[in-house]
Amino acid sequence: MKAIRLPANPEIKAILPGASFLDCRQLTLPGEIDAPTAARLVLSEPPAWVDQLMSLRNRLTALAGLKPADIPSFPKIEDSPRRQVMGMDDRHLDFRIVVLTEPLITQETRLTIATVVRVNNLLGRLYLAVVTPFHHLIVARMLALAAKRMA
Repeated sequence: MKAIRLPANPEIKAILPGASFLDCRQLTLPGEIDAPTAARLVLSEPPAWVDQLMSLRNRLTALAGLKPADIPSFPKIEDSPRRQVMGMDDRHLDFRIVVLTEPLITQETRLTIATVVRVNNLLGRLYLAVVTPFHHLIVARMLALAAKRMA
C-alpha cells in the first residue's frame, strides 16, 4: 500500500483560509477505521529519527521565540468519527493536520492526510522553505509505517 499525493478538495482548503502550503496524501487501509484511530495509527509512533528532528527543531526555534512542537500531541481542533483536525497557531505560521476517513464497500478505509499551512510573515516563509523537504520524508515514512501496522 503506497500513499499517493493528490490535490486537496475544497473541504480541506476551507480548514485554514489563506493557506499557502498544502500537502495531501491518500492511502487505502484494510478494515474500517475512524479518523481518531487513523490519526493515532499514523501520528502516535514516529520513527526515532523523526523524534530527533523534532527535538532539534524545538531547540532551534526556541531561540526565535516559537512554540515547541510534538507530533503525537498536537492540539485537537476538531474530533469526529470521519474527520480529525489538529494544529497550532504561532506568530510565524499556522498549521493544521487533517485526517479524513471514508469507509469503502470493499471493507477498507480510504485515509486522507493533509497538512495545511498559512504563513504569517517572513520568518514563516523561511521556516517553511527549510522544513518542507523534511515534511515530505516524514509524512511518507509515517504513512508507510501506518500501512505496515495495518497489514
